[in-house]
Amino acid sequence: MVSQRQVIRSDFLNSILLMSQNRTGIISGLAVEPTDPASMNVIVRAGSALISKSLVELADDTTVSISTPDPDNPRFDLITLKSDATLGYYTGTAEPMVALDTSDPKTAVKPVPPTTPAGETPLAEVWVPADATAIDTIIDRRIFFIADQSLDQVDAVKFDAVHLADGKKQYYGADDDFSIYFDSATDSLRFRDEVNATESYIPRKASVNLAGPISKVTVQTADYTASLSEVVLVDASSGAVTITLPAPSTGAIVWIKKIDNSPNAVTIAPNATEKIDGASSFIIAAQYESYTLVSDGTDWFVV
Repeated sequence: MVSQRQVIRSDFLNSILLMSQNRTGIISGLAVEPTDPASMNVIVRAGSALISKSLVELADDTTVSISTPDPDNPRFDLITLKSDATLGYYTGTAEPMVALDTSDPKTAVKPVPPTTPAGETPLAEVWVPADATAIDTIIDRRIFFIADQSLDQVDAVKFDAVHLADGKKQYYGADDDFSIYFDSATDSLRFRDEVNATESYIPRKASVNLAGPISKVTVQTADYTASLSEVVLVDASSGAVTITLPAPSTGAIVWIKKIDNSPNAVTIAPNATEKIDGASSFIIAAQYESYTLVSDGTDWFVV
């Protein structure tokens, strides 16, 4: 059984942040699965990842042998992918289980799995029960890479063909029915539906869009009221600019980014009396500083 952890630890959240900053994450594959029938081995499927901006490929499915279980207490072991395209296997410390539901390892607070070493990307935590004879519970720890400018470095992404479009690398799906490319003019990753000739956008460094596809990407040089699901790139070189948020609604999201290097501030203001992280306004002062704002239906929050 491969599942997602229900208890998220702070060290795992920190690893997500560091991987985002270092352009590290899974591109495809690399799932860790029990053998069939279950044994004290697990299988890591072939796949690829970016580790510190470099493409790393595990060419073949690989078997990893799990160390001898502790006779009295369970543990979590960790499997990672290293930058040299080899797998890392780290044995955790066996200790009494502390969990929200002692029948479900996904809810475990203890035992604690090993920390992912620097320069590696986590693949899975393997649950090793006390005196186990087979492994059947694996918790997926893969963090998938959301491409941005570093897409230009991924020459081996498993798409059918790569074409050059206006000097950019453009990656096409197996039937040429979709393509992906980075557009430096809007600082965004574009997903193009080649069949219907439509595009959607993800801004660089953007968070997950809770409210559906991005509606539009605009560049503003003066005061402006944003729309729901809009990416607003602000050029305040001619003077301070205020971006007013739309009326709050549950799950609404807006991205705002200052793109000029002037000392002029960009002020994010609410639509009415709602708050932004408890304040009446929010200031962006530095070039390329950006914020994702999400609404709970009453106020706005920076995430």
